Amino acid sequence: MTPALQQGADIVYVGHLADMGILAAPLAAASSLRFDRPGAIVDPATARIWQAAPPAPDSTPRVRDAVATDYGYLASLPAPGGRALLVVAGLGDVATAQLAGLVASAQALGQIAVHTGNRPHFEAVFAIDTRDGIAVSRRLLLARALR
Repeated sequence: MTPALQQGADIVYVGHLADMGILAAPLAAASSLRFDRPGAIVDPATARIWQAAPPAPDSTPRVRDAVATDYGYLASLPAPGGRALLVVAGLGDVATAQLAGLVASAQALGQIAVHTGNRPHFEAVFAIDTRDGIAVSRRLLLARALR
């Protein structure tokens, strides 16, 4: 993404939180959370740390039906010039895919709106429980209105 493109339109980012590149600075400025700890989302206000377990090496025996948790982040943030930055991201692949699907769910967005007073700028953290790399449940952990 070029700086010129950032100046002219709303921005939608879909991907891993760790790969935000030049969008990391505006995210850090607008969010109440921190993303500077690798593989984690940190809430300084509550001292909560949401950290997905790293994938097991291929040589590690897998436990059948073991449940792992990945975390996703959804935010509508103010950007310069009255524009918006929409972030649809996960710590891992499963959470990223789940959050991308979530933005099309009126029920899930309504759940966030209830917690944020239907404000235009908000952030939310979701836990995505997985079994064998497949999402089996999604839980809203935090929804917060932003200025």
